[in-house]
Amino acid sequence: DDLGHIEYFANTEGTTNHAFKWHLSAEDLEKLTHDQANPVTVTRYVRYIGNAKAKYPYIYVKLTYNLSRINKNQTFGELIPEYWKGLDGSVNGKDAVIFDVKEPTDGGDILGISRKVTSTLKGNVAKLVGPHKYYFVPEPVVVGGYTITPQSSAADTKWNKLFCKYITGDSHVFSKAKLQETLEGCAIDYTKGAFTNVDLYAVKGTSYVKIATLDPTTSEITLDKNPTTKAVLNAIGYEPANANIQKELRSWVGVVTKNTCGVAEFVKDGIFLTSWERPINLIDVATEPRIDANTNGNVIYALDLFKLYDWRGWNTATVSEAGCVANQSNMWGDHLWFWGYYNVKSITIDTTPANVETTLGGGPTMD
Repeated sequence: DDLGHIEYFANTEGTTNHAFKWHLSAEDLEKLTHDQANPVTVTRYVRYIGNAKAKYPYIYVKLTYNLSRINKNQTFGELIPEYWKGLDGSVNGKDAVIFDVKEPTDGGDILGISRKVTSTLKGNVAKLVGPHKYYFVPEPVVVGGYTITPQSSAADTKWNKLFCKYITGDSHVFSKAKLQETLEGCAIDYTKGAFTNVDLYAVKGTSYVKIATLDPTTSEITLDKNPTTKAVLNAIGYEPANANIQKELRSWVGVVTKNTCGVAEFVKDGIFLTSWERPINLIDVATEPRIDANTNGNVIYALDLFKLYDWRGWNTATVSEAGCVANQSNMWGDHLWFWGYYNVKSITIDTTPANVETTLGGGPTMD
């Protein structure tokens, strides 16, 4: 390959000092340093134009240069610790961010659910210099029997790939653990592959349903309003100490920057889990068995067995009605509208024998 050209600056004073300048295009630099350990030692020979009368008409000068790639990595931003957790739910982490769905309002409706990643940063802004964008990281998770992934269909083969900008046909499978290594060893195209993942899908069998969209510029994630989104959002509820952070509706999100050539650059702390917490949970308030077959018959009111509550008002470490009495987030009293807000029209009791405990055989214990 013809890798650049070398310019010679002759010394007019007759000394032995000479200067050479090597001109390389971005494509040439990529060929020389692609997937190589830095620095890359490059050797070239320069031949002087021979003189017909010279004793040695062909004189070569050996030029050796240690060539290194420039990697201008940045750090994402200053995190608001109340939102950011460890993957185990621990506080003061950097691996996961909690998105709580907007609180319910009496007489209102959930018209849309969205949150910006930057809303969890100090000043609501990423501390990144130059162009950057957000994307769904190609690492699927499972929620309520659905696989949550940025892959749009079985035919989509680019969702988890990174493509070299200068070497045709060269690609890398996206890896969270090796992303920095990949970006520092190859000129990855900022505009292709995994870095363009802005839609999220819930997959069951051969069905792919879009459940969320990510704005790559603002970092805002918007949940689509459809039955599948509702199913995965409601599949797993809140638990104290963020115990369900890796069980509830979630997705991996990344942020990437680019240089003036449109080559992607690594961002430290720039890959994290976004975990959505539904606003309402069920609480079991039944304190004793329901009595069946009373004299003259009786009615069992299912509504007496549990209630709804907004977890933001939960002030105890265990699930109990007492933990909600002293706040404004329980459904009893002024908040009975929770039933209508969530459009609860019926409750079915599972009477499958294996799921029923009774004292039918006599005695004080349930069997």
